[in-house]
Amino acid sequence: MLDLAPLYLYLTSPPQMNADPLITVIIPTSCESSRANFLNRSIKSTEIQQGVQLEILLVCNGNKQDEDLMNALKSTYSLKIVRLEEGNVSKARYEGLRNSNGEYFCFLDDDDEFLEGSLSRRLEIFQSNPKYDVVVTNGLLHTSDGDEQLVSETIASKINSNPSLTFLEQNWFASPASMFKRSTVRLDVFNFQFKYFEWTYLFFSLISLKRSFIFDNTQTYRKYEDHPLSVSKTIEYNLAYPDFLQTLKQLNLNEAVKASIHTKYIAALNSKSNILRQQHKYFEAWKAHLLCLANGGFKYIPYTRHLLPLTK
Repeated sequence: MLDLAPLYLYLTSPPQMNADPLITVIIPTSCESSRANFLNRSIKSTEIQQGVQLEILLVCNGNKQDEDLMNALKSTYSLKIVRLEEGNVSKARYEGLRNSNGEYFCFLDDDDEFLEGSLSRRLEIFQSNPKYDVVVTNGLLHTSDGDEQLVSETIASKINSNPSLTFLEQNWFASPASMFKRSTVRLDVFNFQFKYFEWTYLFFSLISLKRSFIFDNTQTYRKYEDHPLSVSKTIEYNLAYPDFLQTLKQLNLNEAVKASIHTKYIAALNSKSNILRQQHKYFEAWKAHLLCLANGGFKYIPYTRHLLPLTK
């Protein structure tokens, strides 16, 4: 007699499909030979993530792309490579997003790494808190002298109660820290061109669009600080900072946040004046100083003496 029990079990209990959503990890890189060790570390830390469906996108940008390195990475890891002739990290992130398929997406700099359980923890937070658009986690900062410290010392409850003001106190939103929900964080919000300040502008753009953040104190990544191949804060960065803060003030932000940004703007003008003075660009230094005073920076009046000619 034909045994119909297996058919009955199949019809009444069909195989469970894998319901885990796809997560895209976008890694911008110049893909030059000097980045090989960093790249292998960052890609490997992504590929070994457990409990998630992954799509890894390597966005090679600039004119120093090493064909041998790209071929080696393709043969070693399960990833997709997007090539971009222009050497621009912001544009590389944007192009990576345009070529991604994940329901959620993350970014990882090519010299940083995810810790074990990083992506599954972020996904768990999203699934437990579906009203949020961005999950941000804590991480470890590996300093140039070999020490490690928390990226954010601010407690999670303080950040979650007022993300904008706590961000202005300490930047807790960075490339390897975050996961975004594709359905509510639009592609075009990443279509901006700043040489510096990308993540600060992105954060306040999302705030201006009423997107919601949740911060979790779990350490999910390791960020490496100031090795010779990192982009570090430079004089150019500090000279550009005041104009950038003025740009932020044009966003749709509440008055308390704009007031805090304005306070930073005044301080940044004073720093700019000091840098220009040290470069013996006294006319530009005076312009920055007077603009600082005109915007309410009266506490910097004593600094004026540094711009006066030396007298015998």
